[in-house]
Amino acid sequence: MLLSQNQGDAFVLLRDGTATFLNPNAASAAALRALPDQKLWLDKWNRPVATTAVSANLNGASILNAPTMTTLNADLDHLLNLLGYTLPDRTIQAGKPYTVTLFWSSRVPIQQETQVFVHLLDANGSVVAGVDEALAQGYPLGLWRSGQVIPDQHRLAIDASSPPGKYSIEVGVYLPATGARLPVWIDNARAADDRVLIGPLKIPQRNAPAPALARPIDVQFGDVIALTGFDLPTGKIKPGERVQLTLLWKSIRPTDRDYTVFVHVLDARGNIVAQADHQPQNGAYPTSIWDAGEQVRDDLTVVLPPQTPDGKFTIAIGLYDLSTGQRLPARTTNGTARADQIILDSTLEVSAN
Repeated sequence: MLLSQNQGDAFVLLRDGTATFLNPNAASAAALRALPDQKLWLDKWNRPVATTAVSANLNGASILNAPTMTTLNADLDHLLNLLGYTLPDRTIQAGKPYTVTLFWSSRVPIQQETQVFVHLLDANGSVVAGVDEALAQGYPLGLWRSGQVIPDQHRLAIDASSPPGKYSIEVGVYLPATGARLPVWIDNARAADDRVLIGPLKIPQRNAPAPALARPIDVQFGDVIALTGFDLPTGKIKPGERVQLTLLWKSIRPTDRDYTVFVHVLDARGNIVAQADHQPQNGAYPTSIWDAGEQVRDDLTVVLPPQTPDGKFTIAIGLYDLSTGQRLPARTTNGTARADQIILDSTLEVSAN
């Protein structure tokens, strides 16, 4: 439905009892609110062309305004531009719907039937939720004026059993007759898999209390992450056995980097006899999605080589950026800081007997 105003045009989508006014400017939004109920719009030949059903207040209406979007520069086959998107939040709640609003602009009239896909991907890139449906709720692409901004809402059903972790959204357009995706260029570079990726997003950890670990510690890595506790076996470990270690991390501030944890088992001379490197929770809950103040439990395993000699060993822990190899500096109040790692104030005893 198109409502023509002296101040401009406003597209209105009526669906499920809700009126959605698409991309009005301030003047047309004000004019919409001022319309009387059941207003009939007539053309110059006195024929009805549109109608309105405006309630006393428009609490049921959504005003979608493109200037609030996160901008993109995505060109789909020189036919469509994906200008940007809005999200309700970067945090997705398991079991609750999640709405993605896209903002499109056409470059030329499009007569082909198209569909848009909006998929939620887990950390492995697998589709765990999503929709494939008509672009702009079926508003005919052939009627889009060149340069006109069209909002396009999609509601994803999120399974209640979805695990905490890092997620992203992929968006693209394809031809249902062939399944072929429209080629995508982002900032003039061809996009892999002809899609636009939005993220990172997260499904947060369940609201469980932080575990009480046996050994509290106060170590800060850079100005990003703190190590606040650990658990380490107290009995003797045999060569070739697995050592179970639990770390408790706390985010100081958000970061856009996925830091890798390293754990080194050191002999009396500081030589590495065993090690394990991984991202927290085996990559399922990386540091780039941690909120400030969030605590994250991280269980990991270090395997001792069969030839490990008897003796007492120390454990060094640190964080580094996998893309550069650069470690975060360590500061501590109980432990020994060695510029870019912390030596735990607890030893690991290895004995073959």
